[in-house]
Amino acid sequence: MKTQFLFLGIMISCCISSAQAQQDSVKLYLKTDQLFAAINMQEAYANAINTSVEQQITTTPTLASYREDLRSFFNKWLGWSVLKTEIANLYLKYYTPEEMDAMIKFYQTPAGKKTATASANIQKELQTMQQSRLNAHLSEWDQFISGKTKP
Repeated sequence: MKTQFLFLGIMISCCISSAQAQQDSVKLYLKTDQLFAAINMQEAYANAINTSVEQQITTTPTLASYREDLRSFFNKWLGWSVLKTEIANLYLKYYTPEEMDAMIKFYQTPAGKKTATASANIQKELQTMQQSRLNAHLSEWDQFISGKTKP
């Protein structure tokens, strides 16, 4: 009889622990939602996809007539609704709840809002600058590669 009560006690304890863990997990994901809202992550992510589409078209101009098809493909496989949970997991991997609280507070300030907007624009301009510099030296790259791949 004592063994049955002990077993029952262990089962109840496990159930309570499991329920608490689920509640904690939900709280953490709600925290990432707050952070994502503070930094306009969904909008920034949509802009990043649009930038990727435009870069593909810049690199391969014949794709211009397929702009919306490209956008649909990117959204289907890389869109916010598809990757949001995985992105939240990345944030949870690298930031504590306290750090996310601090980030949320920061991004709600004028400087934080500007940082969120400017960071996306800076990243976009950096990508454009890098692509432009690479394009200017494609012939040198081709020579480098052909020299490395010859037997």
